[in-house]
Amino acid sequence: MHQIEQPPIDSDFPGMWMAGQRHLASIGLRADSRDSSSQTPADIPSFRWIRKECHAPFRDHHSFFFGVESYFVVLQDADRPANRLINPEATIAIARAWDGHPCVLRMRRSETGWAPCEEGWALRRLPLRPDGRLDAEAFDRGTHGPVIDPNLVPPRTDVLMTDEEFHDFAIQVAASQIKEDGGDSIRSQNDPAVLPSINWIDSDGKAQWALVQATRYGALEPGLPVRWPEFKRNINAAFAADSGLRAVVGAVPVLGLEAPLHRGQPMHVRWLGFEEV
Repeated sequence: MHQIEQPPIDSDFPGMWMAGQRHLASIGLRADSRDSSSQTPADIPSFRWIRKECHAPFRDHHSFFFGVESYFVVLQDADRPANRLINPEATIAIARAWDGHPCVLRMRRSETGWAPCEEGWALRRLPLRPDGRLDAEAFDRGTHGPVIDPNLVPPRTDVLMTDEEFHDFAIQVAASQIKEDGGDSIRSQNDPAVLPSINWIDSDGKAQWALVQATRYGALEPGLPVRWPEFKRNINAAFAADSGLRAVVGAVPVLGLEAPLHRGQPMHVRWLGFEEV
């Protein structure tokens, strides 16, 4: 378990973040046509958010599905490219963990507010060295890779759900139950190596937090992290809470017990609720 390295947040960042979200939602929803290139079931929209909220810590600023492809977006001020708003290496890492695309959305501020620097989706691939790591000098110059247009990315079939994607799905299952039970101020982060997975205020006004773990059919139930009592004390101190819950979420494809989990395909979910640990 570890902390995500986080650059200081510029006071103007929330305005840029909101403008980026509006832009991507506008383009994505217009492009969501469910044509023959879409590999998602008919009742699932092609454009779907992964990250929807402006809450640190950030591994990406915006992330979304388009069809079965996942995109992880870094925002960059085009006039101050070296003023990093995120650790882009973390964005490359999460994109790799989700079998997705690491992107940059360059923004510029004018008298009317923040707007993308390019037309269309306005996404470009993060600059990578031959070894797959970030080309830091190119990034800080604002020089990036080729245009990424989700409409033109060749469609894939039978994309397997990665472990990190499955973990994020498990967190969404837990968050849905918290909302149903009257919880509020829900915040989550989907890095499996960072605690807590989710925290919230329950219907009695008490601060709560939980470790969420995902398990595939046939796998052993995961154990608690090493040094769990120490983590629990530290997190309770940080949140002024007396909590420490766990949610173990299991899933199996509708197609059968032996079938692998595929992105965008239906599954049966097993979860017995939160337990105190």
